[in-house]
Parts: sequence; C-alpha cells; structure tokens
Amino acid sequence: MKQQMIGFLLAHANPSIQLRIKKEVLQTITKQEEKALQEQILNEMRRTNLEKVEWLCRCGLYPYLPELQEEVRFVIDHIDPDGICSADIYEGEFRGWSPYFGAQLETDWRAKRRRQCDITFRALLIAHYAGILD
Repeated sequence: MKQQMIGFLLAHANPSIQLRIKKEVLQTITKQEEKALQEQILNEMRRTNLEKVEWLCRCGLYPYLPELQEEVRFVIDHIDPDGICSADIYEGEFRGWSPYFGAQLETDWRAKRRRQCDITFRALLIAHYAGILD
C-alpha cells in the first residue's frame, strides 16, 4: 500500500510534496532532481511583498542587496507591454486594515482595473526608487 501511495503522489502531487517524498521518505533524490523541484516550487508559489520591496528601494539598498535585486527583477518582469504589472503578491498585505497590514490604495479591489492600478503604481515606485526604468 505504501508504494501505491508514493506512486500516486509522485504522479499527481505538487512539486513541494514530490520533493519531500523523494527527500524524506525515499531518500533517493539527486542534487539535479532537488534543484529542478525547488525551481518549480519557486515558480509556482512565488509571491512578492511589494510594500517591503518599495521600502528597501526607498532606503537606497537596491545596489547592495542581491535578494532585493531579484525581487525587483521579478516585479519588472511582470509588467506587460501595456505597462500593467501583474506580479503575484500577498493580497492580505493590502486588503482591509489592522495594526499589522492594510496599505491598499484603491478603495475596492473587486474591480480588476483597480487592483491592477494599485499593483502597477507600486511597481512604478519600486522601479523609480531602484533607478532602473527611464
């Protein structure tokens, strides 16, 4: 039964489950397999915190932090030819208000255009403070 469960999960589960099965249960993963699965996990689950990226760029840290440069590239790579940013973000960071989050600029994200405006404005600020767009 264990082999059937493993076979099913390796064939159908998401990359993070596949990685854990190969690494923890089977203990037969190669470095190449691990790297490939980790890249899949990052590509499928990647989200960015636009507010924090903007703050760090405002502080002038873009030239000094490779991780920040990677996040800025991620945001910029998700700007389409029409100038609209579609980067995946942590929506909870902006929606609603509490002592811990709530920096939503548009009043309502139910309209797709308002959500796009909010995210695109933040992408513009990030690019501006990073000094990478003319």
